[in-house]
Amino acid sequence: MSASTYGARRLWQSNASHMSDPYTSKGHGGHLFSIAGGPVTWLSKRLPLVTTSSAETEYVAAARAAQAAVYLRQLLQELGFDVGTTPLHMDSQSAMCIATNPVAKGGSKHIRLRYHLLREFIGEGVVKAVYEPGTKLLADMLTKALPRPSLTQCREQVLHAS
Repeated sequence: MSASTYGARRLWQSNASHMSDPYTSKGHGGHLFSIAGGPVTWLSKRLPLVTTSSAETEYVAAARAAQAAVYLRQLLQELGFDVGTTPLHMDSQSAMCIATNPVAKGGSKHIRLRYHLLREFIGEGVVKAVYEPGTKLLADMLTKALPRPSLTQCREQVLHAS
């Protein structure tokens, strides 16, 4: 299957919630990957570190999602698919700025080196950061409690995507 045909049928999203655990002050990250209209993998998990801003929380969650995306890309390539660049949808423009700008600013110098792997993936063209408004990000249901109508809408979109 060509990259253009395959690209229209995949959805890769990442989202996070800053300081969602009141006891540890750790955030919550999640990602959702859909291929050919159906979810193939998803994760909702407390992040392993305390972050100092919502941008950093989103960045760490996106880095973890990018690592999972690289694994799925390799699997798809072994199956004969031409995957091209993987668009990773996220709702934080600040996290996208950290990911695409290798110049360390005062607010991002402390981010652990292992999460800067996302920058490397973007630089190599493996992953591309794509902005998606939070209201349209289906991975939102993996990182925070949503009102029932929003949760139902997200669930229906994930399970019945075409």
